[in-house]
Amino acid sequence: MIRLFHKKLVIVSGKGGVGKSTLCAALAILARRKDRRPLILELTEFESIPTVFGSDLEQAKGEFVADGIRSTGFDFEEAVTEYLTLHLKVRAVSQILHKNPVVKYFTRTAPGFKELVYTGKIWYMAQDMARRGDRHPFDFMILDAPSTGQCLEMLRVPGVVSDMVRVGPIMRETRAMEAFYKNPDESGILLITLLQEMPVNEVLQMSSDLTEKQGLPVDAVVINQIVPVDEDILDEKARATCPEGASEEAWAALQQAVTDLKILHDAQETFRKRLAKEIKAPQVELPLILKSPLSLKDLDRLATTLEENFE
Repeated sequence: MIRLFHKKLVIVSGKGGVGKSTLCAALAILARRKDRRPLILELTEFESIPTVFGSDLEQAKGEFVADGIRSTGFDFEEAVTEYLTLHLKVRAVSQILHKNPVVKYFTRTAPGFKELVYTGKIWYMAQDMARRGDRHPFDFMILDAPSTGQCLEMLRVPGVVSDMVRVGPIMRETRAMEAFYKNPDESGILLITLLQEMPVNEVLQMSSDLTEKQGLPVDAVVINQIVPVDEDILDEKARATCPEGASEEAWAALQQAVTDLKILHDAQETFRKRLAKEIKAPQVELPLILKSPLSLKDLDRLATTLEENFE
């Protein structure tokens, strides 16, 4: 079993479109089963997690999207004001300073500054969570992280800054942030992929960069949308799906879809073997669910699959 739910933060990353938000939702459902109080974080104001749960976006903003599960996005401008307040100590001064066009231009364009604000904000939330304990509204954070390249840059920045700034509070904070993200008892990383060439290439490269260059262990690689192996199961599902009395054309179309799935399964096997050969992290598989959008019942099913692997 892979230990995950003792941590404060789990980062989920992978190529865009491989199912990061779906995995975050399933993890949050599983966290609730284990009596954790999860919060799903998105590094954008335009949240997608509430829609995954079928919640109204405005009503759910920063609040519950499902039973005991919270979700929130990041307002970058507000995060910058909070960051400046931490160092200037007076929020009013921070707000005035941040409204300055030159300062605002710098915060939006300076290389690495946005990533530093994000990693710092998440680290601060984790420290506040630890300080307040049971009084805190959540005790387990799931980060729906950017795609692989952006996520790598975000996790790299604290170490770069701490190497550049050798004295003062910024040095101390960035070193504490770097230590937090590298501590397997506090922070974890899940990479997610489809068994397709580009997603597999990206997840292999990211895993290598994280472990070998940054010293950040990957807890597991989640392989999404696995096609069933047993052809008889596919045929049985086809018969169950096609309504009684359906036309020959409908039945033929469904049979063609089953054939296509069998072809897809064979193609997936090539990439599955490559992952098994080239990556050291444990691999967890999630089944292909032929439905969009997924229902809460479908997410619950995925959470049950994850439960067989994570504790």
